[in-house]
Amino acid sequence: MRRRVATARLVVATALLAALVFYLVASRRRAARLQRSLALQSSINRILGNTISAHTPSLQDSLSCLTRGTWKLAERQHSRLKRTKPASYTFSPSCPVFTSTADLCASLAGKHIVLIGPETTYYLHTLWLAALEAHENRFITCYGPEFCGFHHVCRSANSTAPFKKFPHQEDLIASNSSVIRYVLSTTLHADPNPKAKAYTQPTIDPATGVRAKNAYWIKHAKHAHVVIMNRGPLPAPPWTYEGAATGGDWAFTDKLYLDRATPHLDDDDDDNNNNVHSLSVRITNAALHATLTAFLPDTLRALAVLGKHASARHSLMWHGSWYRSSRCTAKMPFLVEDPLNPLSMIDPWSLYYNAQGRVANQIMEAIMPHYGGVFYAPGIPEEPSGVQREHVGDCLMYPATTAYGGAMQRSFLNAVARLVDATRKDD
Repeated sequence: MRRRVATARLVVATALLAALVFYLVASRRRAARLQRSLALQSSINRILGNTISAHTPSLQDSLSCLTRGTWKLAERQHSRLKRTKPASYTFSPSCPVFTSTADLCASLAGKHIVLIGPETTYYLHTLWLAALEAHENRFITCYGPEFCGFHHVCRSANSTAPFKKFPHQEDLIASNSSVIRYVLSTTLHADPNPKAKAYTQPTIDPATGVRAKNAYWIKHAKHAHVVIMNRGPLPAPPWTYEGAATGGDWAFTDKLYLDRATPHLDDDDDDNNNNVHSLSVRITNAALHATLTAFLPDTLRALAVLGKHASARHSLMWHGSWYRSSRCTAKMPFLVEDPLNPLSMIDPWSLYYNAQGRVANQIMEAIMPHYGGVFYAPGIPEEPSGVQREHVGDCLMYPATTAYGGAMQRSFLNAVARLVDATRKDD
């Protein structure tokens, strides 16, 4: 009997010792990952520091606080006849949010607003239209990003039918209404000639092998009172999806990483056998390279052309990119660690997208004041752990009827309102 007790105690002690060793090793690995993440971010800052200088005015701070905050649990209503509704959360920004759609319409009366960019910009435009539909109690038609015309909005309940032709500003002022227009442009191609091939013929982007969709936007921006722009992250080349179940074909990232003539991330990881981690670092490095060699030149060229053609009194906002959540991509067959967010696992294509977005947002926040504009980051912090977010195919564009989409809608409309209000005060 005593032997059994002694043996049991020995087994328990051994198990506790093994658990302690595992905890210590895991803690060291977690600390090493966090330290390495900081080192990689420092490497990015060093590279970007050679290109841009930071400048953040007060309006910029006002916009930034709209996406800083916390998710709060909404009160659940109990009833004897109905089941208790599941817990729901609402996002509460760190600064006061009070703008209603009616207030925004009042501040935009007589104005023309144009949104230019990829489908994420179109998504923000649809969030705006959804708020206007609720405000005006009518359906607003839009035929998709490639065929979306202008929208005559902010009309009163007893107003006449919407304008069928694009109205003059005098007509908008007389009707106390506004016009919103979306223009699809995935690369912000800025040729002043509206008949250029990039606008009129299908064009394949040589950097990605993916078709670039660009409509002529310069004329619309020239006459607009409010311009909202974005140039999104480059899509991963189609050939990277070969063998997607085992991580895809990312050979092009190896060439970029080994070419020390190009800006590259410093990788202090000595664990050369960790192929998954190595892949994530090389994808992040490729994302940095794509941002500096494609995104930045396209964007600076577009902003320069806009500066030559746009009205001196227009309000300019660059909306940043937001990120694909690891919660949404967790069911992908192959996941890698995000070097800049080491506690999450994500698929390689979302990592390539997110890493570009992070670098691009950092650049645009710094340079937009030099072009007379402001930067706005639409991304909202993730909901509390354990809260299931509704799944959408692209892990980016959530309907306004969802908690996350509704939070983005309110944040975006308040950002537009603050931009317009600041412009009016400067006049």
